[in-house]
Amino acid sequence: MNPLGDALTMAFMKALVLFLLAPTVSCLAQQVTVRVVDIKNGQPLKGEKVVIQFFAAHPSLSPTTVQTDVNGETHFVVPNPTPEYVDVHVFLKSEHWHCGCWVYARTNRVLQQGVVQSPATKMRQGIQEAAGKPGEIVIVARPLTFFEKLLYPLVKG
Repeated sequence: MNPLGDALTMAFMKALVLFLLAPTVSCLAQQVTVRVVDIKNGQPLKGEKVVIQFFAAHPSLSPTTVQTDVNGETHFVVPNPTPEYVDVHVFLKSEHWHCGCWVYARTNRVLQQGVVQSPATKMRQGIQEAAGKPGEIVIVARPLTFFEKLLYPLVKG
């Protein structure tokens, strides 16, 4: 028995197994998280309706409707092959909230960098730090101001 030869044989076998499994690993499904949060305090908005749809060359895939959980999140798996675009709409339950509730982005951008959509240019530090996580779409909402609530019935009508 040669200990050096056995170690080299084991290393070769491990390398061969990893090489053979590499295509399988690259085909694993990729998950995306959609988070809906309050801009003022970063608190999650639970039970919000989220509609997700992917667009490839042709035809587009059917939309999926889900709700955010107690953490203000919902998760979905990106189909394989990866569609070119992802379209996410959030429909807030309360009409007394405002958000940039729509994201239409390249799927690879979402997977590699993440996306934050906000109705305001200034975000709290905690929300800014959450921005740009790969595989995450953050939808930031804010309650209507006092004056917006007063004017809402006039604008809605």
